[in-house]
Amino acid sequence: MVQPTNHSWPTERAYGRPEQSTGYDRCNAGTAADKNGAVSSSPAENIFLHILKACVPLLVSIGLLAWLVDRIHWDELLAALVGLNWLLLVPATVVLVMSLYFWDGVCLRTLFSTNESPVSYRQCLRARGISYLASVINYEMGQAILAWRMARDQRSDFMPAVSRTVLLAYHDLLVLLSFGLLGAVLGTHKFAVHARSSCLAGLAALLSLGIFPYFLGLRFRQRLQQTKWGAWWVGWTWNNTRRLLAWRAVYYLILIVYGGAAFSIGGLAVNYTTVLSTIPLVLLADALPSISGLGTRDAVLQILLPTSEKQTLLAISLVWSVGVILGRTGLGLIHLWRQHVSDPSG
Repeated sequence: MVQPTNHSWPTERAYGRPEQSTGYDRCNAGTAADKNGAVSSSPAENIFLHILKACVPLLVSIGLLAWLVDRIHWDELLAALVGLNWLLLVPATVVLVMSLYFWDGVCLRTLFSTNESPVSYRQCLRARGISYLASVINYEMGQAILAWRMARDQRSDFMPAVSRTVLLAYHDLLVLLSFGLLGAVLGTHKFAVHARSSCLAGLAALLSLGIFPYFLGLRFRQRLQQTKWGAWWVGWTWNNTRRLLAWRAVYYLILIVYGGAAFSIGGLAVNYTTVLSTIPLVLLADALPSISGLGTRDAVLQILLPTSEKQTLLAISLVWSVGVILGRTGLGLIHLWRQHVSDPSG
């Protein structure tokens, strides 16, 4: 392979005159450049950017909650919280957290287990439990911890495990948009038409993305399998896709049923078609930067759900959000403690 020559423009030094630094050079004296000329950030800048990125979910949640409370007012929200049927709503939320946790183990085993590197249901539960501590802060961070833990258990590379979490996100989008489309077709609220067209467009794009590689031939698919993002294709079959879609459909049905039950417990008159068309879109918003959906979930519910009792709806959604945060944090801490007891070295 022929290496490119390193051509450079002649400078004053080439003509026997000393180079003089310019103001631009002096301003950039604190930055480093690699051999290709790319300027790299200083350690202080990198630390600042990492802190800023870590704070974004917290700032988004605080900002959205402040906006919601300003629209509804504290006294109305407190009255709605006091008026909730806590004896039913709290146990329902606990059942939600535990049901999602145990069923997610089934989904993850289908996602990660292969003939060459099988994983047990218990390993999947442990990986998901530990990832909860990060996903409470940021969903993508939680998925990264999940991939790291599964790669460790399977003694495989990290990036192929990350590619499996991307595959999971693809299936989740298919399921949520399908539920959203079904609810929009059956629903009659003012957002039904817009939800219908949005879900149809999203499904068409996702299906095209999933089918497209098969039109590019076997050689392309083999090359894709050798890349870090296409590693999920190794050992993955259409049967795996059918099973994972079915398991994720059950996973999100648990959330939809909880949403309908919580609205009923709170006394909101919301029919099942509205719940079916609203909750999947609300769950899509959970992936936006926030503290485990706190703020984003509540704001999207206020926008999409047609009800005059906004304060009651906000009270219910806050119980949902805070309950999930506390429950998953507790599960994560239990797994972290058990791991420390059984293996102090980590």
